[in-house]
Amino acid sequence: MKNLDKIDWSEKVKIAQRNWIGKSDGATVTFPLVDIKGQEDGRHSIEVFTTRPDTIFGATFLVISPERGKLWMDIGWRAPEKARKYINNALKRRSLSESDKSNKKTGVFSGVSAINPANKEKIPVWISDYVLGDVGTGAIMAVPAHDERDWEFAKKFNLPIIMVVCPHYPEKTCPVLNEAYVGSGYLVASGRFDGMKSEEAKKAITKFVGGKPKVQYRLRDWLISRQRYWGPPIPMIFCEKCRGVGRGERKDMPGWYSVAESKLPVKLPFVKNFRPTGTDKSPLATVQSFYKVRCPSCKSWARRETDVSDTFLDSAWYHLRYPSVKERTKPWNPIITKKWLPVQSYIGGAEHSVLHLLYVRFLSMALHDIGVLDFSAGGGPASGGEEPFSKFRAHGLIIKDGAKMSKSKGNVVNPDDYIRSFGADALRMYLMFLGPFDQGGDFSDMGVRGITRFLERVYRLEKQIKKHRYKVEIGDEKNKSARSLLHKTIEKVTRDLENLDYNTAISSLMALLNDFEKNHGLVSKERFGVFLKLLAPFAPYLAEELWTDLGEKGSIHLSQWPRYEKKFTQENTLEFIIQVNGKLRGKVMVKRDITQQEATEIALKTGAVLSYTAGKTIKKVIFVPNRLINIVI
Repeated sequence: MKNLDKIDWSEKVKIAQRNWIGKSDGATVTFPLVDIKGQEDGRHSIEVFTTRPDTIFGATFLVISPERGKLWMDIGWRAPEKARKYINNALKRRSLSESDKSNKKTGVFSGVSAINPANKEKIPVWISDYVLGDVGTGAIMAVPAHDERDWEFAKKFNLPIIMVVCPHYPEKTCPVLNEAYVGSGYLVASGRFDGMKSEEAKKAITKFVGGKPKVQYRLRDWLISRQRYWGPPIPMIFCEKCRGVGRGERKDMPGWYSVAESKLPVKLPFVKNFRPTGTDKSPLATVQSFYKVRCPSCKSWARRETDVSDTFLDSAWYHLRYPSVKERTKPWNPIITKKWLPVQSYIGGAEHSVLHLLYVRFLSMALHDIGVLDFSAGGGPASGGEEPFSKFRAHGLIIKDGAKMSKSKGNVVNPDDYIRSFGADALRMYLMFLGPFDQGGDFSDMGVRGITRFLERVYRLEKQIKKHRYKVEIGDEKNKSARSLLHKTIEKVTRDLENLDYNTAISSLMALLNDFEKNHGLVSKERFGVFLKLLAPFAPYLAEELWTDLGEKGSIHLSQWPRYEKKFTQENTLEFIIQVNGKLRGKVMVKRDITQQEATEIALKTGAVLSYTAGKTIKKVIFVPNRLINIVI
């Protein structure tokens, strides 16, 4: 997670990964349940994870997830009928993802109470689907005064709200709460901890209630197996007879062995009926010649694993295999890998933020930690040589008729039709022009036609330039202006290509073409050749054709990229700041690279400055070239 601050990735992808990993520093606290006599039950309790142990004196109820409630029912809890119905209905909604679509708080009292370990108060235990079964312990301590969701729940069901963190105490009286206060401050209504800063109180209160500091992650385990035919077989063998005797065994997985390295890879058998069986068994589980093997340890008949690994696992390391596709003895060639990896720039969809893009990083780090992979020598980012992609940018979505393109909506565009009608260059260039790269845009036929007209103008201009035999007959001032615009365009297109700002790069090319046409096509062959080089990444076929037609040798795509001279990209005048005793007293337009003497003379003649300097001795002049002059009196 710490590497996210070091790698050059799209910020929205980094945010998605931080949220998915969900690292939280907090503590686990145990709330004993109340027995039928209303006393603290020493046998049963609810453990919660909280990032705000400083607010525990304000915990006025507990909330468990429907999943936790179902577990209680399965192990013998006689839930009230109302609670039982709520749990079953909530789990049905959860399976349909309906509970995530509504902000309305629902819940039911479980009939069970607990003891707040901080103040020994009896508090009710509620069941609600705003608590998730797979996050934390599946239970929370609810502090409505200092949590927005708890506040909404307490307001709806008329539950107590007790403020225990005050932003002003002891300087001012604590405010009346109209909403949850989620910030830090000083503890109130917290017994012996009153007046303590909330951040300092976290550790002290955790110890006081017998809690344990803990770092919690939202990240779930990754299931890599699939019950299908397609996919790499998992090279594991299970022997019922051995019951865990052998190398690398785990007591909770008796009899499992990895396939000997000499017998790798395990290949898929040829199967006619490879479709899912409709049962809980993989298609490979019906192929006895595949799954019936000898145990690597005792040589008795054993069973090969019939699940295959998921394609997500394959896509998490394909970048390692791709450069080494001819390597037959290892998954990747270390020399080739060191030369070509890490991937310097990777472009993909943001929809893979927390699946492919997260797990590819996880796998690279795991391989790095066991010493079989290191990207440091390949120029990897400053993250210990374990990150696979130095730079990642997420592309936007293309919209058609106001909706995302999809087969279900019937608005998918067939590129072949547009290539036949307008050419590959026009379609390619339009896709790069229709909007910012990371946002996408709305596809329209009119837009493609607009780019087509632009390319037709480029074509006609080249023919006109040839007709005039490359003569340049524009005046000196116009020539200077044209040269300046050309160098500015080189600078902008070069920078925009690096930043994937294709739409603005194309806009600058359009402006340059307009300038060429204003000069009636009287543009030198050299300048038009530079224009074609800048156009080549966007319209490669037309640029190549016109480059050849100009009589140039070799491919335009192998020619040297144009370079701009900074002296031609700078404006001749600039805004200059005038200060007196460090305070702004005026701004004037001056020529670039004005001297200190010239700037002083201009400043002292400026009307706004005269009233401050008239009749006074100038002690000092501070001059910052091309920025400001400060007259000290």
